[in-house]
Amino acid sequence: MLSCGIIGELGNWIAGPNQGMYEAAKEGYMPKFFAKTTKHGVPIRIMILQSSIVTVSALLITFTSGADADFAFNVSLAATTAQYLMVYMIMLIAYMVLKKKHEDYHRMYYMTKNPNLSIAIAILALVITVVAFFVTFVPAQGTVAGLRGIYVETLIGMCAIVSILPLILYQWHEKWQK
Repeated sequence: MLSCGIIGELGNWIAGPNQGMYEAAKEGYMPKFFAKTTKHGVPIRIMILQSSIVTVSALLITFTSGADADFAFNVSLAATTAQYLMVYMIMLIAYMVLKKKHEDYHRMYYMTKNPNLSIAIAILALVITVVAFFVTFVPAQGTVAGLRGIYVETLIGMCAIVSILPLILYQWHEKWQK
């Protein structure tokens, strides 16, 4: 049962970003080159881009960690966790803004009809998410002392890349929409 869950989650980690980037390309936030699909509707160019990025990242992390194989695993796991938590923080902030400024919008789901309680729950979730985000930057017990700084620097670098790259792409979106 556990292996089925792991395989399902891996499928989600692969398909989720592909679909998000494909939608961004269709809307003109990425070059139209990436919006093309196969005859079966598979965004193959996005899949190749994502798999290339993941492969290069994995190779760099693996081969720069020396003899400590745990280091590569821990950095990869922490980087994935930190990046997902960044998305959760954005979603929670967006939820609070929508709840506060646009309470009149029709929604399919209400956490609670009390807007103050909804925002309080979102604030609690945001605090927990922020704490979890910063905890990911603490190297795992057993990480070699010489790799602790590299661990933190690698995570900061990876988080910076995934934070800055969308802003850079957004600067070009008007050109790509033409």
